[in-house]
Amino acid sequence: RLTDMAANDRCVAIGETGLDGYWIRHDESTPSLEVQEAALRWHIDLAVNSGKPLMIHNREADEDLMRILADAPQPADVILHCFSSPLEVAREAIDRGYVLSFAGNATFKRNDELREAARLAPAEQILVETDAPYMTPEPFRGARNEPGFVGYTARVLAEARGQSPAEFAELAWANANRIFGLEG
Repeated sequence: RLTDMAANDRCVAIGETGLDGYWIRHDESTPSLEVQEAALRWHIDLAVNSGKPLMIHNREADEDLMRILADAPQPADVILHCFSSPLEVAREAIDRGYVLSFAGNATFKRNDELREAARLAPAEQILVETDAPYMTPEPFRGARNEPGFVGYTARVLAEARGQSPAEFAELAWANANRIFGLEG
């Protein structure tokens, strides 16, 4: 069924799929890393075979994720959704050509590394997202996240990159259109 759904023109990416080390340690009903890896590899193959981008979920599993992505077939685009990994992972991902997609956590005062990763990302390798209802940006942190708050995140990313909010919005919009095939 997923293969059939991926073939539909309305499907613009495969995922969110990936690894979650946090829940393995905090909820015994969470599938093991081995089960998560098998599912991720299946989704990678689906992305490659469908020609769709791969949208990755990664929580506290950087080393395993980068290992799997290094030895798996390569989709046209790999998007690291709600990027929140350390700067060295950002650098490796950028070198591999992956897209870093930033959410509201990039606005949190303690997350200087995320803003630095946004600054380092080449123009064609950056997106902005909400991750609603989670990761609500400052100044609304603690409230339920809404799509209307994405501009707060975009403004912080623009500042980190030395761009105007309008320039960054145009860049992110162009990247989303190109990666997800939204226009043309």
